[in-house]
Amino acid sequence: SLAYLTKVLLNIADELEERNAGFERVDREAHLGVLRDLKQDQVPLPDFTCFHRSFQGQPGVPGGDMRAAYFLAYDERRCRHVSLGSALLELEAKRELVSASFVIPYPPGFPVLMPGQVINEEIIHFLLALDVKEIHGYRPELGLRVFTDAALGRQRTVTALGGLPRASAPSAPPKKAAKKGGKKRR
Repeated sequence: SLAYLTKVLLNIADELEERNAGFERVDREAHLGVLRDLKQDQVPLPDFTCFHRSFQGQPGVPGGDMRAAYFLAYDERRCRHVSLGSALLELEAKRELVSASFVIPYPPGFPVLMPGQVINEEIIHFLLALDVKEIHGYRPELGLRVFTDAALGRQRTVTALGGLPRASAPSAPPKKAAKKGGKKRR
């Protein structure tokens, strides 16, 4: 209930105030520094780039088939890992990198990459600038999980929009069959 939630939140606030009152000066400054880093010194989130052309359903439509990219990544042979430093070098060499997984740093807890999304230098610089320990979908010892060139060159996927039948030209209405053995009406 709302009353119980309010009571629990007030208890947590009281416990935090009691803990903070017991801080030594050095501890208080360190704690305030952590809070300041969480609130103020955040790197701005990069803009969404686009879906790779093999995951776009309709040319010119900004959406993509993230579901196809997500399930394509289940096949390990279609993926590879690349470190953030190597990713920058590949992007500078005009190689195309496409994420094979969600990449979500905490904080802020917002995806910066999703399956099928094209990776650019802005995203790599953002990930390098983050000072967080928890980034779901990224393993520092392996790097980012990206699709291989062979996976991106596969037959184009069809999204829900792309799978719709195209409207054909209207045809002539069907002719009515003549009734057998019936009387003609005048």
